[in-house]
Formats: sequence, structure tokens, C-alpha cells
Amino acid sequence: MISTIISNNKPFNIAIKLNSILIILFCLKVSSFCVAQQIIFADAGLEAASLSLQVKKELNFPDIKVQLGKNIAFQDFTVALTNFKSRANFVLSESEQAASRTIKLDNCDNFSDLKIQYGIDLPFPDVRIELRENGMADYLIYTENGLISAPELIACLLPLIREKAKK
Repeated sequence: MISTIISNNKPFNIAIKLNSILIILFCLKVSSFCVAQQIIFADAGLEAASLSLQVKKELNFPDIKVQLGKNIAFQDFTVALTNFKSRANFVLSESEQAASRTIKLDNCDNFSDLKIQYGIDLPFPDVRIELRENGMADYLIYTENGLISAPELIACLLPLIREKAKK
């Protein structure tokens, strides 16, 4: 008897279907804002880092060459800094404990795990990264201390750089 009352109540069924559709649309909209962030701590004084990285403008026999600058032709991806931590794909942290990845930036170690040469005028670069100040960018970086150096920027983007260099 209860099922016949509910089935005869068509406005009630339509309201349930509309609520279901609204909940699904809301979940899809919220999920588009949820982006996984990588939190990186990069410093020259780390002893127990997961990776030792040597990043210089002039380097003999680099593993990867990165062209980095503004107005790069045929860029692999674009990067911009953001003031909003929630929008960033990569966060350069000041705290080693908060980081999911720790990288030792070592410019005088001959036995680094990875050697990367960067510059604006590199012949035959493996990866081309364009820095943008405004407009749309493929990836956003947030830094907790406000300033970021080129080696720190490359350390943040290391997973992307390694992926593009493999191709």
C-alpha cells in the first residue's frame, strides 16, 4: 500500500530525481577544484634527502638540458607563480617535515644523482619551459618564502622535466 502511494505521487519522484542530479553535478564541480599538490623542500644543507640534484647554468655532461625563460618557442609546458597555495600544483615549502619530497640542491658535489643544465640559449634542450607572469599557465607554483631561484623552480618541476626528457 505504501508503494502504491509513493508511485502515485509523481511530483515526489521528480523531486528525488532532480535532487540526485543536482548532487551529482555538485560533486563533479567540487572534484574539478580538487587537485593533488606536491610539496617540495629543496635546500643545499640537507643530509638525508631523497635526491641529490646539481643544477647549474654551465655544466659538463649534464643528464638533462632545460631551456628556461620567457617567450620560449615550442615550449613543452608553461609555469607561473601564484599567491594562492590552494591553486598551486607544486608548493615549495620552508619546512622539511611538511614536504612529501626532499631534494638536496648541491652545486659542488661531483656525485649528484642528477645533473641539470639550464639557460635561455641552450643548444638542443631536452625540455623547454616558458615562465609566465600573467595569463594561463599549465602549472602553478606557490613558494612559502616569496622568492624562488631557478634551481628551486627546476627542483619543483623535476617529475615533469624527467617525464618530458624521456620522450
